Amino acid sequence: MNWKILFATFVALAVILSGCTEPASDDTEVEKGNVVIGSKLFQESYILAHMTGIMLEEAGYEIDVKEGLGGTFVNYEGLKQGSVDVYVEYTGTGIQPDT
Repeated sequence: MNWKILFATFVALAVILSGCTEPASDDTEVEKGNVVIGSKLFQESYILAHMTGIMLEEAGYEIDVKEGLGGTFVNYEGLKQGSVDVYVEYTGTGIQPDT
């Protein structure tokens, strides 16, 4: 089979299937709660926390940004205890030993 025909078939199938979903109804109201966003003690973390907050606000959530909570351990403990819902972390520094 020619790759051009295969590609055209794939694109046509994707277009057809994309029209098969039901549009979201404006009548349904989903209650969106408050999201607490933590940040570490440096400027980049403050900026990323507020950027995350802006995105969540645009999606309909109420946000509360807690700046400068501390390092990785403090924010991670906040996640475990439920006092922080989300914070931005670097992959390598987010590794925590089981305690």
